Amino acid sequence: MANKTEKAKTLMAFVYEKSGRVVSEFKMTECLEKYSARDICEAFIEYVEKFDSFEMSSAVKAFFYKGGIDAVILARKRRVDRENKKKKFQQSIVEAGVRAAQLAEEERVKKLKEDTVDSGKL
Repeated sequence: MANKTEKAKTLMAFVYEKSGRVVSEFKMTECLEKYSARDICEAFIEYVEKFDSFEMSSAVKAFFYKGGIDAVILARKRRVDRENKKKKFQQSIVEAGVRAAQLAEEERVKKLKEDTVDSGKL
């Protein structure tokens, strides 16, 4: 497994490739103490994809030096949490519908058996 310095340098190269800007090794190491390399990369891509080359310098500074990374990663986590809650809610609705259908079918079969017994056909 790569040590923090190697990870920091790899991420610095990634940021440079995407933005043409360099982030200090100290700052990148600091970010790695709080977040995974994957979280940093995904958040950075999401953040800078809307900026042109003119805006990129200030975007990189805002992301790494002015708290942007914290805000973007928090927003991404919240979005994932909302999506997971929505999926769980949708799943519970489906499960309730399936259970209601099962109960209705059980009731229909029970009624059919009762009607068959009552009519003497059994």
